[in-house]
Order: sequence, then C-alpha cells, then structure tokens
Amino acid sequence: MTDLAEENVEEEEQPLNDEELIKGHCVELFSTRDFVMEPQVITTLLAFFQAGGQPEKVIELLSNNYNGLGQYANLFGCWLSDLEMDGGFIETINNEHEIVASSSSNSVLLMGADVQQQIERCPSVRDCFEQTISQMIKKQFSPDAADKIFENDDGTEGIDWLPELICHRSWRRLIYELAEHFPNCLMLNFAVKLISDAGFQHEISNVNTAAQQLDIFSRVFLSTLEQLLEEWKNCLGDCQVLAYRRHFAELKRVACHSEQTFMYTQMLLNNVGWK
Repeated sequence: MTDLAEENVEEEEQPLNDEELIKGHCVELFSTRDFVMEPQVITTLLAFFQAGGQPEKVIELLSNNYNGLGQYANLFGCWLSDLEMDGGFIETINNEHEIVASSSSNSVLLMGADVQQQIERCPSVRDCFEQTISQMIKKQFSPDAADKIFENDDGTEGIDWLPELICHRSWRRLIYELAEHFPNCLMLNFAVKLISDAGFQHEISNVNTAAQQLDIFSRVFLSTLEQLLEEWKNCLGDCQVLAYRRHFAELKRVACHSEQTFMYTQMLLNNVGWK
C-alpha cells in the first residue's frame, strides 16, 4: 500500500515539458491587463501556437482582460484638445477651409484623424499628458523589471522603442531623473549611452549619471570644455566676465566629481596640452 502511494506521488511530481512551460508562461501574459496592446503580443501568440496552444483560449484570455486604457487616454486627449481649441476644428476639403464649431462634429471628424497629431496640435494637452505619465513612471518604476528587457536572446527585441523615445526632450529629461535615483539600472545606463551617442551629451548635467560610463563622461567633459573655450573667445580673455566664470565653475564641478574623474581630467588636459 505504501509503495503504491509513493508511485502515485512520483507520477504527480513529474516535471512539465518545455511546451507546457511555454504555454503556461504565455497564458500568464495573456491574463495581464490590456496585453493585446503590448508590442510583444505577436511573438507571444506565435510561441503559444507553436507549443500547441488553442486559439479559443487566446481569444478568451485577451478579450476578458482587455480594458482599453490606452484608447480611453486617446479619447480623453481628443476631448481636451477640442476644449482647448479656439474657433473650432478646421477641415480642408477641396482646398476650402470650413469651420466646424460644434463639439459633436469635432468628435466625428476625429474618428478618422490621427490621435497623436490631434494632441500635438494642442501643446497644453500634450504637456499635461507628458507630465502625468512621467509622474506615474517615477512612482512605479522598477529597475529590476526594466532590466528584464535584456533577457531576450538577441538583446534588442525589448529595446527597439528606446531610440524613438530619446528623440523627445521631455522623455530624455525623465531618463536623466530616473538615472539619478537608480544609478545601477542597466536599462537606464543603456538609455543614457544612446542619448550621448545621439549627440545630446550637453543635456546630461548630473555628473553622477555621466560618471557611470567612461565614454559618456568624456563627452560631457569635452562638451563643457568646448563651452568654456567658446565663452573665452566671446569675452576676449577677460576672466572676470560672469558667463566665463559660470562655465569655469561648471568645468570644475564636472572634473572634481570624484578622485577618478579628477585624475582622468588631468590626463585628458595633459594630452590636449601636448597636442
């Protein structure tokens, strides 16, 4: 009797095969809120079907967990844009400009318009959206979760949105702020490197962020040095000019951030002096 019970326990504890593990992981993703709007939904669907998953299960999970938060945000953005616009919405038909004053007409027209362009036409609404989203990200940001984007096999699938993100100054500013609070986050350090490679190193005012990577610190230091030399030319060598003193203080702040940055700065200046 005891041997039979032990055999039953062993049968119950048999490990799941790879296909079952893949399907289980996919089901967990499909069960999250609004996963149908996530960029990785296609690859997850392919993995689920290749592992023998049933389409009916996918449809049920995605539809039951769809809340449409992104669509609601776009709708509210269009409404706010309508309220902020003066003089109604202008529609061009056959080179004739027609003023549509009623809010109901605006809503109908916007159904076929690009939501992003509609929000971009209203700076106050765009700023409101960006500030609200930035505050939410700051409150809920998890460096461990962010670093998981590097767990993919090729290491690029989860970060293909970063180059587009850093094209906008407001989101670069958010990355700088997050990098100050989470200096060991791999994703943020990678984003800062992308920003520096894109030519925005002059925006990185926090030395702690720049000092995490040598090439970024070098660019920040050289950019600060160039600004100082340019101001030296403008003030005709007068060291008492306020603008020059301000740039010199900034160079000193960058160079004296730590013993390592001070030594590295001395080496750079020595090489520049010899050349």
